[in-house]
Amino acid sequence: MASWLGVDVGGTNIKWTVLNGPEAVASGSMPTARDGEHSVVRQVAELINEQAGDVKGVGITVPGHVDAATGRTGIVPNLPGQWRDFPLGAVLTGATGHHVAVLNDARAFALAELRLGAATDLSDAVFVAIGTGVGGAVALGGRLLGGVAGRVGEVGHLSVVPDGPLCGCGGRGCVDAVAGGAALVTAARAAVRAGAAPLLERHGDGDSARLTPAAVFAAVADGDRGAAAVVSHASAALAAGVANACALLGISNVVLGGGLAHRYPGLVEVVRRRLETVAPLIGPSLIRLARFTDHSAAIGAALGAQDDQSTLLEYT
Repeated sequence: MASWLGVDVGGTNIKWTVLNGPEAVASGSMPTARDGEHSVVRQVAELINEQAGDVKGVGITVPGHVDAATGRTGIVPNLPGQWRDFPLGAVLTGATGHHVAVLNDARAFALAELRLGAATDLSDAVFVAIGTGVGGAVALGGRLLGGVAGRVGEVGHLSVVPDGPLCGCGGRGCVDAVAGGAALVTAARAAVRAGAAPLLERHGDGDSARLTPAAVFAAVADGDRGAAAVVSHASAALAAGVANACALLGISNVVLGGGLAHRYPGLVEVVRRRLETVAPLIGPSLIRLARFTDHSAAIGAALGAQDDQSTLLEYT
């Protein structure tokens, strides 16, 4: 049976999976280079050359807009560098000798869950991927919606906090800018500087520059009120974005995934309570955590490599 390599380029880590049929037979990760698109591309090219071997094809995801038909990237808020109109697919194909399909990371996560994971029995669903940032995707009739250049489904860029923090997309108060992992850490550092989160400071080993989302969640578990306030604000913003998306689309099924969804304390219940407020519009809601966690987008990238990229994310 042929194998396929999927590579997920995230704002914090690059994750990869080799898929043989429906089974992941190998996987790994490494920190994402922070000094621009060319360094990231070199990392990925080296990874592909090391791992590809006899694989039949390669898929790669990025956290932003992509044109799946051309392999070019558009707005990529959470990766350093100049990614707009970057010919990622062509550059990697030239550097590795493998055809490289390019997908949005949240759409890839949704593809993995739709075909192999928590949504195999759902025809319609809103997917939310929570990692360094927040991405989304929409399935109707068992297929992902794409629209022009695959832009449908940006739950992370719904504005939920008027005049809130600046987002990488250029807007303010987006779900991404309030509830993503990077936003959590930014808010946590502010709480430490204000003296509002003493346990949180300890979880950062006394250095707020070393704080991570995991440290924020650990401080919440230890009873730190400042950390709990940060997480509560972020959870409410994320729930508002999910409810807005569901109300707009008339969909009541939600799949929460990405590297942080399973770690966010109380997230499912916060989202459930918010969805109850739009129940008159969408009916009773169904919320599931994704089957796949850290490597979901990489699995989806491997699946995407098997598909015709010109039709993968088009409207049905």
